[in-house]
Amino acid sequence: CVLLKFNKNEVEEIRRNASSLRKFLEERKITFKPEDALIISKGVLSFNLRTIHFSTISTDERPECFLIQVSIIFDNSRHTGQVYISLSTVISYVTLCNGRVVH
Repeated sequence: CVLLKFNKNEVEEIRRNASSLRKFLEERKITFKPEDALIISKGVLSFNLRTIHFSTISTDERPECFLIQVSIIFDNSRHTGQVYISLSTVISYVTLCNGRVVH
């Protein structure tokens, strides 16, 4: 079981050049060969989203901020050729809104 965390710069580099993912995995001492795909049974992709809701009715209201925790599970434990995909989210209210608001 391996937990991978990529920083913002690494994600941007992977977007520009997908083959750079191999370099980041090697830096973390993770090797992946094509035959390893047969033994992978589960993969989880987790990330957070932040959203701001403005009320268009009243201009004196403060914006409401929310944190959405997303988890996508790819379950190949049966090895039937079909991968079960599960999506779960947890939405929570955030009292402090960080970031820049553009009108």
